[in-house]
Amino acid sequence: KNSMLSITDGQRNVAVGSFSMAMNQSNTADGSVDNVFIGYNSGGGSWGTNESNQNTAVGANTMDAALDDADDNVALGFSALTALTQGDNNVAVGSSAGAAITTASGNAMVGYYAGAGNVTNGGCVFIGDEAGRYTDGGGNVGIGEHAYKSSGTATDNTGAWNVAIGHSSMTAITDGDNNVAVGTNAGAESDVEDDNVFIGKDSAS
Repeated sequence: KNSMLSITDGQRNVAVGSFSMAMNQSNTADGSVDNVFIGYNSGGGSWGTNESNQNTAVGANTMDAALDDADDNVALGFSALTALTQGDNNVAVGSSAGAAITTASGNAMVGYYAGAGNVTNGGCVFIGDEAGRYTDGGGNVGIGEHAYKSSGTATDNTGAWNVAIGHSSMTAITDGDNNVAVGTNAGAESDVEDDNVFIGKDSAS
């Protein structure tokens, strides 16, 4: 019901579910092509005037913001990439994965709320339940449950180019850069600054 309401020139699009790819206004990128939106309101936001192409979104409220030249993104799971407007080449798999991304590109986020705090920064990889949930820096890697999760307000936690591998590794990071933590709880202390290496369970925690 009410899917693909405004498409006139676009081709090879698939929309399944109420309000999927609805666009919700007449001034839209009605020539967009090769998109797949499956689920309630998937791709259903008020699109901008530029085409958005080759996107795949599956799940209610996936990619449902004002898409405006967003290309080659993949969102799988409830509210994955729900705020995306202009970012490209992002992959978000899991409920609310990459939920705050607006214009960032080149991120890979897999897991419940993985990378959910990132807004405009690219090049991040977060894999695991809540990995990178409350962070908003670029080029970070968090692999493991709660890895690089941090806490509080994501835009206050802007550390960049950090690597955290292991359950709950580097969980208290705020603005430190160029750190590496490998192992359960590695680098989990609250005052990690720059250019540190933590190897082993509970190192610097």
